[in-house]
Amino acid sequence: MLLGVLAIGGCEFDSFLDPSVVGRWEPTPMVLPILKRLDVIDEPLPGPQDVTQVQPEDLIYQAREYTIGPGDAVSVSVFELLTPGQNTVQTLRVDELGMFRHPILGPIKAAGLTPSQLEHATVQIIKTKDILRGEPTVSAVVLEGQHNTFTVISDVNVSGIYQIVGTDFRLLDATALSRAVPFRTNKIYMYRQVRLDDPVMEIVETAGQTVPKPASPTDTEQLIDEIFKGLEPDPATDDSGESTADDPAPVPIALSLDEVEGQVQWVNVDDQWVRANAQRRDLPAELEGVAAQSSPVVTQRIIEIPYDKLLEGDLSYNIVIRSGDIIRIPEPIRGNVYMGGAILRRGTFNLPPEPTTLKQIVIAAGGLSALATPERVDLIRRIAPDQEAMVRVNLRAIFEGKQPDFFMKPNDIVNVGNSFPVTPLAVFRNGFRVSYGFGFVLDRNFGFDVFGPTYRR
Repeated sequence: MLLGVLAIGGCEFDSFLDPSVVGRWEPTPMVLPILKRLDVIDEPLPGPQDVTQVQPEDLIYQAREYTIGPGDAVSVSVFELLTPGQNTVQTLRVDELGMFRHPILGPIKAAGLTPSQLEHATVQIIKTKDILRGEPTVSAVVLEGQHNTFTVISDVNVSGIYQIVGTDFRLLDATALSRAVPFRTNKIYMYRQVRLDDPVMEIVETAGQTVPKPASPTDTEQLIDEIFKGLEPDPATDDSGESTADDPAPVPIALSLDEVEGQVQWVNVDDQWVRANAQRRDLPAELEGVAAQSSPVVTQRIIEIPYDKLLEGDLSYNIVIRSGDIIRIPEPIRGNVYMGGAILRRGTFNLPPEPTTLKQIVIAAGGLSALATPERVDLIRRIAPDQEAMVRVNLRAIFEGKQPDFFMKPNDIVNVGNSFPVTPLAVFRNGFRVSYGFGFVLDRNFGFDVFGPTYRR
């Protein structure tokens, strides 16, 4: 009678002497975070570090001249090289050493040059060898380029190198071409090599905000000066350590590309710095007259892209794909979780593609048994191939919203424990029986041999 009155009065009871019943059941809404890792046992989250977000310059298509590489088919035409009034055309592939081996002009360093730079290098070779009178007319065209590509790294057996098709090639075009991104992917990462002398924005993370900072045009020159600082020979001594004060001081090697007229380049041959267009007695014939190109100083950016938002129509993340970009598709969560102890359905459960929390796994296992103690739950997590960590979890506090839930990981083991008062409470709770009409109650408190030992035939 008292229980009926209280129930009609609106009082709420979570359970009747049953500690295995867990939940919040409060009218006030609550928002709690879900932990991606447990600090007491987990290592830092896997994945790229020092990632940057998509910047406005990543969305701007910049037409750039193609850079020649080994394996490219290149056609070089020289006017009046052999026959007056006619072009002499040679179409060859750049070899593994990056050389375009012209049968008349000799080897020309082509790898790392654009077609216009290759034309300039060919003109310099013609002038150096004094083959033609007047200003040579040279044309270089890439007939088959093999280096205007991007790379996709994924676990769906479609990882590979793909050709950038057309102009203004963007991320959605790349994912459609490669078919390497699962539909439920949340984030993907882009690895991009950025030249320091390019007008790109350096990303500075300050106070949780991304602040674009223009790159200083003198940073590269200062960096090169620091690298080569001290390489200039001392005019007071020679290699033997003897004083050479009477000798004229050698001119320091200049790294500027704008000396005198044209572009003066320096190349290291046999541990000696010489002009690229200078001829030495010990200089290999292949390098005579070659216009060496200085290697640009580059850095790497790791761009984090929320792919789920991009698929929802937010094209502010549809960045331009540039030559050499590497797209990494994170591996989806795969594995099993093992449930044991005072749980209704013990066993192995597969983790779905979406992140799954502890509460979801417990509910998927049928919930706690009547003999469970939610405050005594052990989580066993593998932290290394030959190591595991164990931590105690208060499942009741998680269900009541007093502690945040966390995501499960493959090979996690959840062992739900019990305590001494649980069994007597279960016996006492099961002792209350209500029978309507003619009834018969037979209770042996978890015993099945009511009428004596059970024999199987």
